[in-house]
Parts: sequence; C-alpha cells; structure tokens
Amino acid sequence: MALIAVSSLVIGVLAGRLVKSPAQVAADAAPPPVSTLTATVEQRQVTRTVALSGVIAHQETTEITLRGGDAEQQASVVSAVRVRAGDEVKAGAVLAEVGGRPVIALPGAMAAYRAIAPGASGPDVAQLNKALAGLGYRAGKGDSVTAETQAGLRDLYQRLGFTPIAQGEDEVRTAERAETTAARALAAAERALTQAQGSGGAKAGATADTPGGQPTAATTGSTASAGASSTAGQLEDARQAVTYAREDLAVARADLAKARGRAGVVVGLGEIAFVPTLPATVRAVAARPGDPSGVGTLTVTSGALVARGTADTTAVNGVVVDQGARVITEGGTVEGTVNDVRAVAADAAGGAGSATGGRSDTASSTTGGGGGQRTEVTISVAEGALTSPPGSQVRIMVATETAGRSGLAVPSTAIISRADGSTVVRVIGDGDVAPREVPVSTGFSGDGYVAITPTEGELTIGQTVQVGGGALPTAKPSR
Repeated sequence: MALIAVSSLVIGVLAGRLVKSPAQVAADAAPPPVSTLTATVEQRQVTRTVALSGVIAHQETTEITLRGGDAEQQASVVSAVRVRAGDEVKAGAVLAEVGGRPVIALPGAMAAYRAIAPGASGPDVAQLNKALAGLGYRAGKGDSVTAETQAGLRDLYQRLGFTPIAQGEDEVRTAERAETTAARALAAAERALTQAQGSGGAKAGATADTPGGQPTAATTGSTASAGASSTAGQLEDARQAVTYAREDLAVARADLAKARGRAGVVVGLGEIAFVPTLPATVRAVAARPGDPSGVGTLTVTSGALVARGTADTTAVNGVVVDQGARVITEGGTVEGTVNDVRAVAADAAGGAGSATGGRSDTASSTTGGGGGQRTEVTISVAEGALTSPPGSQVRIMVATETAGRSGLAVPSTAIISRADGSTVVRVIGDGDVAPREVPVSTGFSGDGYVAITPTEGELTIGQTVQVGGGALPTAKPSR
C-alpha cells in the first residue's frame, strides 16, 4: 500500500507540472514585452567619414623592366636574376643581368629613359652624378657627363665585376694619327720655308759668267732678274705651304678633341635602375633566366610605411589630399593624412594597383557604366607610428566633411518626423516620469549622427532619448 501511495504522489506532481491551462499556453507563446532602445544626447562635432579596407605598405613602389641596353641586347635574354622576394636592395647592388650586362640599383626619383653617353647632359645625368657621389665614387658636380663621371662609372663597374662599355676608342686613335701626320707636315713645311729663305739670298748675289770668263752687262742684268723672280716664287710657295699645313693641323686637333669628347663609358638604358629611396625591399619577381629582354620585371618597394586602400570611385567621393584620416590596426588607432588619391586598374587589390593616372587632388566620381573604376587612397603617418609589418590589414577612416562647430547631437535614428514635416526627439524620463517630445531642427549629419537644436523646450547633454521612433502612449509634447 505504501508503494502505491508514493507512486500516486509522484504521478500527481508530474501531471501538475506537464499539464498547462490554455491561458498559460497562450502566455508562454506571447512575444516578450517591447523594450525601448535609447541613446544619450551628446556634445560633439559631427563628421562625415569614408571607410575603406587597406594594407600597410611602403610609400614608393617601383617596377623595373629587365631589358638590354643597346640594339644588340634588345634581342638578348635575361641571363641571371640575383634577388628574391623579400630581399633588401641597397644602392649599388646588382639586381639581375641581361645579356651578361648588369642591372644596377641606384637612388633617384627620375626613371632612366635613355642611354647616358659621354657629352650627355640633363636632370638624369645630375641624378647619376649624385648617386655616384653618394656611394663614394668620383662624380661630376653638375648635370653633364664629365671626366670625373667617367672615372666614377669605371670604378663602379669594376667593383661589381663588370667591364664598362666604352665607345669611340677607334675614332680617337684615328684622330690621333691624323693629328700626328698634320703636325709632321707642318714641321716639314716650316723647314722648307727656312731653306727657301736661306737659298734666296745666295741666288740674289750670284752673277752669270761670259764664255771668256768675264760677265757682260747684258748677261748680268738678265740673269739677276731671272734669279730674283725664281726666288720670290719659291718663297711664296713655301710660305703658302706652311699656312696650309697649320690649317690642316688645326682641323686635325679639333677632330681629335671631338673624338675624345664622344669617347668613354656608356651606360646602357637597361643597366641602371633608379629607385626613389634605397634601401628597398623586393616585393615581387616576375622574371627568370631565359626570359626575352623587355619582358621580365622586378617590383621593389621603399620609403616610409603608409596605409593604402582601394574602393569603388563612387564610394570615396569627396576624399581629397591633406584631409585628416585614422588608420585602425591591431595595435590601435593611428592618426594620419591623405597623401595621395589616384585612379587604379579595376583589378587592384589589397590597396595596390597599377596607376592609370598621376597624382590627383580629389577622387573623381564616375557616372553609370564606369567599367569598375576604382580609386586608391594613401595615408601618410608619423615616422614609426605604424608598427605592423607591410601587408598587414588595416581599416582606413577619412573625415571628408565636418560640422562647423561642436553642438548637441543624437543618433540619426532618434529623429522622429511628423506628418507636418516637423521633427522631434523623444526624451525618456527616469522612473515614472512620462516621455516627452522635444521639437528640434536638424543640421549637419554624418557617421550616423545629426546635429540638433531644440526649437521648443529644453534639451541638455546627457539626457536619454528614444532610438528607432514608434509612438509611446504616454508621450506628450514638451512644454
């Protein structure tokens, strides 16, 4: 009997817990009570921000095409690649070889665009002279190739284990021989003139003898006249020969000077790779031995660390150079400035791309069908501020517009629009204090906030306002 009683008790308890009345079932199925979302009235300067994803990168990216330096080398191939991705490149280092000739990295902002030969001048030559001097070699002091430039280039090539290409040596030797011949001809002509002048005096004093040994007056006059005429002609010929010989020597010496000016070390177009800042880091190697000249490339990065991101051009409208920006990294937020804004190829990724234009002052918008145009934005920061390695992902925030002054602001979702066009915010009181609606005028908006000014009633910093609208039965206008 006891067992039966206990069993009945257990069954009764379980039944009481499992069996629910219809009212209880309905209550359990009902949605939870509606909660009110709130925010706080703030004092802030409302800002509009453009956000984009990016990476940390070096400021300068240089793509080096491996090509031969002259007509013969244009048909040659890459014979050696001396660097790998991640390698550090210093000034004066050999990056690769094309047709057995070196590709030497030197500091310089201007890309090489021609062969540099003796007698050349221009900003590229000034850059070369500066690079040679920076490495401790002899160098010219201006924008022309000088004897010092030539000497510095010979030393550089020889230190790297290469023989510099020289031009004009045969022409110089030919001109030297011509100068020697002309000098000897002048010396011979001057000796002939001296002899003619000496023999002329002897002939002038000579007399003609008669058959009997005694000169007659007639024969004496005739012979003297003929001798004087002959001597004068010989002297004039000798003098003319000296004049011609001197002119020939002057021409030979001028030709020799020109030949020497054109002779010397020639830097082929492909033998110097100017990089804006060195040391640099090799980012990519798209070349291998056997590639035709002009096909393989090396990409190096250098300079300070920056944050670089890309986005659809329409998404970054209004981003301009010198605007303030924030770079959000794993280590924190870094303040920076927009340094560059430029259009890039549509396939640009990770904040890098091939530029389709130079530096611009603003991101231009595209109108329908722009072909996927994208814009790259570069943010510069204080030296050492970015501590993450190149390639690290970051978030870039650019403040494109800012309200003129700081004032009251609430989230945009706290603004309630009425049918008559007026706007209010609903202030939530503490405890049993009923919510009240405060009419406001709205101003500058951005980043989810809007500046407000109460038109009736009071609104102070720190008050709680409803977010998301929706009528509350107890709401009443502010008085």
